[in-house]
Amino acid sequence: MQLTVFKSGRMTYRTTKQKKASIFKEIRVFQTQNPNKWLIRVVYGTAKNCSGEIAEVCNAGEYATVEDLLYALKLFTEKPLLDETELWLKGESHE
Repeated sequence: MQLTVFKSGRMTYRTTKQKKASIFKEIRVFQTQNPNKWLIRVVYGTAKNCSGEIAEVCNAGEYATVEDLLYALKLFTEKPLLDETELWLKGESHE
């Protein structure tokens, strides 16, 4: 998972974490600084796209409020979505 924080139109922080709890901790730290934009990106793995190229499978978005960011993170990391995506990726051929 990647988190990017913007304040006054400038990127102030970027991090990549493996655990959702670590991302929540980073969000709590930076929300007190009242950033005006948050970017979140959750990468699930790689798979062949329609062109036959290997590409990352991910969910990403840009959010103005902490509430919207947390809701997106919750949706992007729901267990049924993670399980279904993992099964789909295992069925993909990466050759």
